[in-house]
Amino acid sequence: MTALPETTYVRIATGLRRPDIDLGLAKVMCLDLARQVDTLLSALASSNRLAEAQIDQLARLRADNTHLREQLADLQHLADHRANALAGVLEQQSAVVQEQGEQNAVKVPRDRLQRFHDLIMVGSPYTAQRELRALLEAGQ
Repeated sequence: MTALPETTYVRIATGLRRPDIDLGLAKVMCLDLARQVDTLLSALASSNRLAEAQIDQLARLRADNTHLREQLADLQHLADHRANALAGVLEQQSAVVQEQGEQNAVKVPRDRLQRFHDLIMVGSPYTAQRELRALLEAGQ
């Protein structure tokens, strides 16, 4: 919808040639009406631009959210893989220690094993590895 210029409303006002209508008052009313229509159209256009910008931003945020969910799934898969790998290493080391004899064995308390597992699951396998090495070195 396009706004009619103020001259159109002035022409309408001057076209009102009834004897009981005050021409000056009609012109003022038409000009005021034209200004109000222009103001409303401007506000609607601004609101429309704002809504379109928000729609675009929402679409970008949804795409980012999808990408982040995919990355999180990949990281969880990697963490699971690392946890399984470390569990395998712990089992191998445990077998080696058992072969060396019980007197040289390093006993790892269950809560420490749980901590290693938790560190791996939250994505800190290197911290778990450092703590495990420190524990093994302290036991030698």
